[in-house]
Amino acid sequence: SHNGKHVGFSWENLHTAPQAYVADVGFSLNQVSVQDVVQVSRLNAAAGARSWPAVSTRKWKSDDGTPVQGLLIHAAANSSHVAGAAPLLVFTHCGPAMASLSTFLGAGSVCARFPLATWAQRGYNVLLPNYRGSTGYGRAFRRGDLDGWGAGDYADVMGGFKAMAADGLADLNNSAHVGWSYGGYIGALALTKAASTHGIGLKAVVAGGLLSDLISQTGTTDISKIYQSSNSMRYYWDDATGELEANFRSRSAMYHVANAKAPTLMFHGQEDPRMPISQAFQLHYALQARNVTNRFLVFPGSGHILSLIHISEPTRLLSISYAVFCLKKKKKQKKR
Repeated sequence: SHNGKHVGFSWENLHTAPQAYVADVGFSLNQVSVQDVVQVSRLNAAAGARSWPAVSTRKWKSDDGTPVQGLLIHAAANSSHVAGAAPLLVFTHCGPAMASLSTFLGAGSVCARFPLATWAQRGYNVLLPNYRGSTGYGRAFRRGDLDGWGAGDYADVMGGFKAMAADGLADLNNSAHVGWSYGGYIGALALTKAASTHGIGLKAVVAGGLLSDLISQTGTTDISKIYQSSNSMRYYWDDATGELEANFRSRSAMYHVANAKAPTLMFHGQEDPRMPISQAFQLHYALQARNVTNRFLVFPGSGHILSLIHISEPTRLLSISYAVFCLKKKKKQKKR
């Protein structure tokens, strides 16, 4: 408030939809306290009446020993699969300077609002890794992907697959990857490299606003400067050693597309300035040429993050059905 005695804020958690609150602010001995909190909104009543999946924190080590943390949305218990390794979906958030947080499950994922809770309710474990470069883990972790896009962060995500399998919560040959923007970049890499680098046989990849080639992306995106600032202030054409260009090729899906096998669903906004639509077209064309099952949906008028009308139905419904169709759920064996 104008007199500094009142504050307004919103609050939510994994199982509680956001609501608005007001409170009194008290000051004493250089300390600030919030008192008499009052809820002033009554939105999302239907969401409050629903039962949401359980969520736990998971920790694992990346290939180089870096500690990584993520959230696991647990598969709902149902009669469609036996106890043990439910099919696994790994969602990689956008950014990289973002994070998957303990926010309301009913709102969907960060960025494209993928229906993470719906997948879990249908019997799939859903892992949300906060790879190096994510916010919320300190300056060193946030800067951990400098000079290393598609290297350490990719390994962090693949390590999540491996850790889940090691804990008996996943089958590396019955898993899928979902992501948007930088998550779509990691997804494209996983499509073309996961089997060779980490022994992960993906059954499906769902990617939106993706990046498939770091070289052609430089100079065509509206944030081309980041390809200098995140690589020791060099563009790849300024590096006389050729090391940076070699790294870009090693860490771009287009140069490994011969390894792609998993059915792939791609979304892209036609007017995307961040990840130009050519990034998706070239991957789509390569997959088509190699007879890899794929579907590519373009949304006219949308930019990097799809408009609300596009997010609400096609993205939600198609991503659910595609992943569910490609992943296998083990049937319970009848007792004899």
